[in-house]
Amino acid sequence: MDNGDFQTETQRNEFESNVHDIASLTESDTETAEAACDKNDSDSSRKEKSNVDKPETHSKKRKFPRELREFLIRITATVIVLWFTLTFLIGVYICHSNTCYPMVKDGDLCVTWRPETPSQGDLIVYMHNGEPCFGRVAAIPGDKVTISEGIVWVNGFIAQAAPTTGSFDTAVEEQSPFTVPEDSVFVLNDNSSDTNDSRLFGTIPLSECRGSVIFLMRRRGF
Repeated sequence: MDNGDFQTETQRNEFESNVHDIASLTESDTETAEAACDKNDSDSSRKEKSNVDKPETHSKKRKFPRELREFLIRITATVIVLWFTLTFLIGVYICHSNTCYPMVKDGDLCVTWRPETPSQGDLIVYMHNGEPCFGRVAAIPGDKVTISEGIVWVNGFIAQAAPTTGSFDTAVEEQSPFTVPEDSVFVLNDNSSDTNDSRLFGTIPLSECRGSVIFLMRRRGF
């Protein structure tokens, strides 16, 4: 082998060695790049999952206060509606006497309707000396009332016969005939023997009326 052949073979070996090194380096770089890509993909996936989960966490955190607020609003609205209804529209009363027997008995629960002015013949609840009383409207504003010998006349017609027992207020009888004032009603008990009504204390101001009875529930027998 001459020097030329030796140099050629040496160069060939060096070239092959360099090619091998380059190939090995390329494979190593490729593996490193792939590993880096995999890591980046994994990190991106975790970030996306974290970003997706965060709104749900915030949503859960905000959900309870919102439901609590809505609940409180509903409770408040219900209380206001009940207060308005029981103050200005209807009333609930229990009768503790037999002034309107047999229509209303002692212990009966009555519901009244307030907005309308009582009409003649209506069974109403009114306040007297701070206590709820039951009676029937015998005369309305403008009606002429005459009381003679215990008999009550309204506009010339008998509204209540003389009581068979008890007595009636002579002061009211002495004032008759009189006209019921615009802001009052004249009330008589269904139980004519019980004169604890307008025959005793005169007309009832409309401001003391608590409404006409629209519902009655018997609580102590029939």
